[in-house]
Amino acid sequence: MADGERESTDSWAERLRDLRRRGMQAPVVAVGDGALGLWAALRDVFPATRHQRDWVHSVPRGRARSAGEEVRLVA
Repeated sequence: MADGERESTDSWAERLRDLRRRGMQAPVVAVGDGALGLWAALRDVFPATRHQRDWVHSVPRGRARSAGEEVRLVA
């Protein structure tokens, strides 16, 4: 990977296209928070990749520990 300057769709797409050029296959699933630029770039560069929201950022404060335990069970 390489450092990016912003979290824009264009910046993410540039990074993902570089990875694809260097031989990276489409990821099966991508997990992250609300980085809208990443999700848009993934749809463009690796359209088959499924998206999953990061539980820690989706769960109200005080419940993150139980969500983390659930994630470990699912993983």
